[in-house]
Amino acid sequence: MTTEQDAKKALAKLLLCYQQTGDETERKAKLSAYWQVLGTRKPEFVVEACEYAAKGKLGDGRFLPTAAELFQSAEAFAARDMQRRRVYVSKLSVEVPQNDAIAKQRIIAGFSKLLQDLHVGNPIDPDNATKDVFSRDRGREA
Repeated sequence: MTTEQDAKKALAKLLLCYQQTGDETERKAKLSAYWQVLGTRKPEFVVEACEYAAKGKLGDGRFLPTAAELFQSAEAFAARDMQRRRVYVSKLSVEVPQNDAIAKQRIIAGFSKLLQDLHVGNPIDPDNATKDVFSRDRGREA
């Protein structure tokens, strides 16, 4: 899992990839300003955006991208990830349980017993009620 520290390191590496002017204080201020914008994004997308920019794929590739360009790139990576997750979830097969006639009768009897207990005021124990309804042995005893 990518941490905030990993994202800050990736940003610092990106800043070193491009020619910089100014002293150490100015470079720290630039890193702080960039992080102020990018720090609201998930670290994994910040790292991905920084790596993308370091390869010269963001902007014209000759100059350091702005914090806004990096932010938009991180947002694009997040949107892509979300789309992948939606496709993956939609591909999951959801089996609809098929109950046989005996199981349906046990379920109906269980709900009837629950309604009776609720009307009378008997205490309801969900664990035992569920066990009684779905127990395979109960159908054979009756």
